[in-house]
Amino acid sequence: MPSVSTTSVEDSARRNLLRYQSVLLQLGAEQDTDFGTFLNRLLKSDSAILGVDRVSFWTFEPDLSVIRCTTLYCAHEDRFSGGEEFSEPETPRYFRALREDLVISADDALRDERTAEFADTYLAEHGISSMLDVPVWRDGRLSGVLCHEHVGPQRIWQPEEQTFALAVGQFISMGLERDERRKTEEALNESEARFAALVESAKDLSLLLLDPDGRVRTGTHRVHGFPVQELAGQPLSSLFTPQDIEEGRLERALEVACREGKFESEGWLLRKDGSRYWGRIVLMPLYRQDGTLRGFVTITRDLTEQRLARDKERLLEETRRSEERQRLLADVSAIVNASLSAQRIIRPAAHVMVNNFAQGCVLTAPRPLRSSGRAPTERRVVAARGERLREELERLSEVFSQRGNWGAWVPEVSRRGRSLLIPKLGDTEINRLAGAEPARALLRELGPGSLLVVPLSARRRVLGSLVLFRGPGETPFGAADLQLAEEVGRRIAFAADNARLYDLARESIRVRDQFLSIAAHEFRTPLTTLKLQLQLVERTLRAVPEAAVPMSERRHVALALRQVTRLGGLVQELLDVSRVSAGMLDLRRDSIDLSALVREVAEIFESEAARAGSTISLSIDENVIGQWDRGRLEQVLTNLLSNALRYGAGKPVEILLRGGPEEVFLIVRDRGIGIAPEDQQRIFGRFERAASARHFGGLGLGLFITRRIVEAHRGTIEVSSQPGEGSTFVVRLPRWAATAGSRERVALGTETTQPAPH
Repeated sequence: MPSVSTTSVEDSARRNLLRYQSVLLQLGAEQDTDFGTFLNRLLKSDSAILGVDRVSFWTFEPDLSVIRCTTLYCAHEDRFSGGEEFSEPETPRYFRALREDLVISADDALRDERTAEFADTYLAEHGISSMLDVPVWRDGRLSGVLCHEHVGPQRIWQPEEQTFALAVGQFISMGLERDERRKTEEALNESEARFAALVESAKDLSLLLLDPDGRVRTGTHRVHGFPVQELAGQPLSSLFTPQDIEEGRLERALEVACREGKFESEGWLLRKDGSRYWGRIVLMPLYRQDGTLRGFVTITRDLTEQRLARDKERLLEETRRSEERQRLLADVSAIVNASLSAQRIIRPAAHVMVNNFAQGCVLTAPRPLRSSGRAPTERRVVAARGERLREELERLSEVFSQRGNWGAWVPEVSRRGRSLLIPKLGDTEINRLAGAEPARALLRELGPGSLLVVPLSARRRVLGSLVLFRGPGETPFGAADLQLAEEVGRRIAFAADNARLYDLARESIRVRDQFLSIAAHEFRTPLTTLKLQLQLVERTLRAVPEAAVPMSERRHVALALRQVTRLGGLVQELLDVSRVSAGMLDLRRDSIDLSALVREVAEIFESEAARAGSTISLSIDENVIGQWDRGRLEQVLTNLLSNALRYGAGKPVEILLRGGPEEVFLIVRDRGIGIAPEDQQRIFGRFERAASARHFGGLGLGLFITRRIVEAHRGTIEVSSQPGEGSTFVVRLPRWAATAGSRERVALGTETTQPAPH
């Protein structure tokens, strides 16, 4: 399996992160469009940035048992479509995964148990091999699915790609909420317009006198619009809605008024024209002097204007809270997307929660791996508004950390991954949760506040917990707060899990490189001894008459010496790759004649070329002088010429050297098997080769080391090739990049140099 250096992984992840952030910023600027247009642009941009042919958004039916494709974008056709659907009875595992997983990353969609249910139908029909699906949640409810369907060879979804897909899913969630808010505002505006005329012309009270049985005798009609003569003899329920009449509202009102002295309520009432208005009815009994019931008086007031104002205020408050939730989620998303380090995620995330959501926050997550492979179970960050509260939470966290973490004292949180909501932290809750002292006393010090404990779960594993606290003066946590905290917890957990996997990969690479270095050093000493002994035998045989030792025996010795030399070269490659993996390479620059060096190396390879049935031709400018490391450039020439003979299929190999005032060009060309275009960058990686290792020897390190040496000289190397037409490697080297006789240590991948140790 290909290995990638730590530096390369970090650089690639950083570049992808910057690219994804740029795209997300552009998408954020387009959110003022209608949802359909916004969704089309979002899916098209998503397809382009992740290189996925099919990107779609699916919505759930109200009972969550069926998902239907709302919009599908096909990149190769550049068109949008939709209409397909799946039901839960047909694909139960996929529906379960949508409810339980933060993201469905199916590298092999045909075999992944979550997606294999529609392999023979949907996947096979469209040639889909890999899927990356993101459940889209809104206000704690599963609203839809963002689907990435890769057509072609299987694809491994990288952590940064999954993070980008989650961000796109969040944009869709925000768009859905914004679209619903827009529709609600339009409905409210329509309602306001409908009642505007009524509010303007009917602001006074209506008073009616009723008989003991609730029938109208007389009164005014400023609100309901009925002339008294039309209402006379009619029950007061003539002003009620059919539903209130059916439910016996009038009879209940008369009964309560007689029993309690007054009945008062608000509700919808009817005018003469059939329109409804929101009114308050106050009904009081009237008694004669002898105490018998004379009738009732009812006062009706039109409160439609106040009702609309309350509705508008409530909607504005809901809008404000929704915007605050979206800002909080956006801030958390920006934090978790900005780094692959858990240490750089949990502290800023805790402070964001304190600044925007809670008075205190305790956030625990896995620590990064150490070189030993063992680490403490968690990293804890405490943040609070005020030093006193922070110290109290620190002490309480220290007590609870001895029992695992904050979630460990609640089985639902630690074992089952369920959140805990305590709106008011009273003595009963403290005794149930804290158990013995001193935790009980520390919880009492916090006061009768409100508590939320949310597990940080990723891939069905609880990694830590998010604990949030509000004091007595704050609004207690509610169900909406719990849903928001769980969404924040899901994002932090996913980022922390990615960071843990990233640390694990880096540690694996470090252990591998350490092993290669140790193994190379251990091989070097016995190989040197063996080579010296074989050279001694070879010199001895030269002094012995040919008749005394058969030619076959002499060839065996020569072959053994060549193989030992080859093995020594492989060991040297392992040592070089170990140095390169450390990110540094020592150079000793001298004034050398590169044309002479090319001739020497070509002469050394003449016998090998003859054995390969090939020839080496030179076209060299004379006196190509420059400041280079002779040994390293000899290594570059050796690697390029060795590759040319190995893959040259016995055809001639050309070496060209051209010198300019400031730089020189070294060109090695063969007429062999060639390299496919898609492999021409890959072959410069560690342990990579363009051809099968069964047919061609070597470790696949030569070009990797060659490129690093050339880059250490501040040069470049490129290859141009077509299968069956041979390959041409072009090395460009600056002539005067340093002073002759200088030694320097080059930090690979940067422009930084420093003196090498003596």
